[in-house]
Amino acid sequence: MSLSVDNPREDITESEIKDAMDLVVSKNIFAPNGADIISAVEAKVVVTDTTSYDLEL
Repeated sequence: MSLSVDNPREDITESEIKDAMDLVVSKNIFAPNGADIISAVEAKVVVTDTTSYDLEL
């Protein structure tokens, strides 16, 4: 299962991410395909940068 969070705080820490993931696992609030989530495996913050160009010169 994959869980995405749009626009996370810029100052979020690894510890806060782990705590949130552990809470999701411990509360067992998701059951993908009827199965329990038993552990958190990976977390990453993806940064996308967009540059716009005015093509009318």
